[in-house]
Amino acid sequence: MGAMIKRLSLILITLLLFWVAAAPGFPYKQPEKMEGEYRQCGRENWDEYSEAGRRCLLRAYKHHEKAEFTSLKQGIETEPMPVTLRTTGTQDILYILDRSVDKLGAIEDQRLFIYTCKRMDTTHRMSVRPLVKTFFTLQHCTGENEPGPADVNGGI
Repeated sequence: MGAMIKRLSLILITLLLFWVAAAPGFPYKQPEKMEGEYRQCGRENWDEYSEAGRRCLLRAYKHHEKAEFTSLKQGIETEPMPVTLRTTGTQDILYILDRSVDKLGAIEDQRLFIYTCKRMDTTHRMSVRPLVKTFFTLQHCTGENEPGPADVNGGI
């Protein structure tokens, strides 16, 4: 009798694990860390990709919540530059480019560049891992250096 209960328990635990693994969104667990008033959706390096972070930001944008996601973009002959996308709780998106790490650039350009964009859409591109990657495109952006971030590599 004891062996049968152990076997049934093992089967139930295995079924539960398969059920959890098949749940929508698995394995893309959404980061929920809050820092200040913005949900921290994560950070990716220029050679890494964070689908979970991108989904978190997109969800916050669609639900008019405050969140931010940072992607390090490889510069030309410079250190990777952080690009932060911040949803404001409205339809506005802040695009923040930190060029302070660009030690080869002009001194006056070694600072933050901030743009306000009125719309964010997604595009999908074929890749190797994962097979399809999500990128953000920003539209109707205003800031000090027009045309702004809409021209950044066709998507962020």
